[in-house]
Amino acid sequence: MTDWTLNLATSITPKDIQWLKEISGLPVYVKGVMRPEDVVTAMNAGAAGVMVSNHGRRQVDGVVPVSYALPRIRRALGRDAEIFADTGIRTGGDVFRALALGANAVGLGRPIQWAAAAGGENDITKMIERITDELAHTMNSAGVSRIADIDESFLVKGQGPSAFLSGVHGIAA
Repeated sequence: MTDWTLNLATSITPKDIQWLKEISGLPVYVKGVMRPEDVVTAMNAGAAGVMVSNHGRRQVDGVVPVSYALPRIRRALGRDAEIFADTGIRTGGDVFRALALGANAVGLGRPIQWAAAAGGENDITKMIERITDELAHTMNSAGVSRIADIDESFLVKGQGPSAFLSGVHGIAA
């Protein structure tokens, strides 16, 4: 298998986003953004939303976790922007945390691939049901009845990636 990552576009510009939107007539979502300034540029170019992703950190060791980037990106874009978290979602608790950090939805890329390899469509269905059940359990344990009510107030300040990274290499939470 060749290394497909060598073929990833690394120089996409706002003009590319506008061009793709024009020729497709479809909403364009930009994946792989981690910095607020890049997200603002993508949205100003006409992107419908962003997929905050570090590609499973396979590309660069030590890159900022998505859970750290999400709140910064939400603050930069405001409440109305469509933001997806697309790295590290393996459980319903992960979904809950991503929503609390500012995501509107999550991607389940690798778990879908694992389930498909293990048992095809049937195992994909089981995996989605398991994560959905785990999310419902987490919400119940937190006293939340609606996904729309999940916010940062359910997270402990000073813990997790932002606590670890705060002050490290000049990164501010």
